[in-house]
Amino acid sequence: MAKSIKDHLQDIFDDLGAGDQRKFKSKLCDRKTEPRVRRAAVEKVEDSIDLANLMVTTFTENGAVPVAIEILQAIGCNEPAQELINNTGQLQGKAS
Repeated sequence: MAKSIKDHLQDIFDDLGAGDQRKFKSKLCDRKTEPRVRRAAVEKVEDSIDLANLMVTTFTENGAVPVAIEILQAIGCNEPAQELINNTGQLQGKAS
């Protein structure tokens, strides 16, 4: 069975260390572009599954990947960002 966008996001979040996951969550809260994620929602995130669910619920499957790529690049996680691009075929800013 082909992996869903949520599966790909979860894999990327699993591979991030605790420090990078914390940076990702912080940047996610700091985004100024709508839709925004409330800090309270991010504080409830316990693991990569919760984080992937939050991303897809907030941004939809098409929108979650470009946002994740944008944040990964902003925190210096370029390799996971490129892996996400390769695995999903989506590029930053290509959300529809």
